[in-house]
Amino acid sequence: MITVDSIQLIYSILITADGFPLIICIYIVEQHNSDWWFVRKYFTQEKGLVPAALLQDEPSYTAYVQKKVHQKIDKLPVFESKFV
Repeated sequence: MITVDSIQLIYSILITADGFPLIICIYIVEQHNSDWWFVRKYFTQEKGLVPAALLQDEPSYTAYVQKKVHQKIDKLPVFESKFV
């Protein structure tokens, strides 16, 4: 079991059945291994094990979002101006 020296706050964004984003703030309490992390919800204080693959730390999430934004930008059509 790996104990986290400083408690990290992570935001997990889930998509509900109606397609709306649900943001859950959680603290990582312990990292049992690279597959499962013991977490505590910020608002309800519920605790439990969560698959680490469902969570991302801030640098990883930032890189993920930037990659997705660039992919979307690359798909946008380019219009040439007639007034050059």
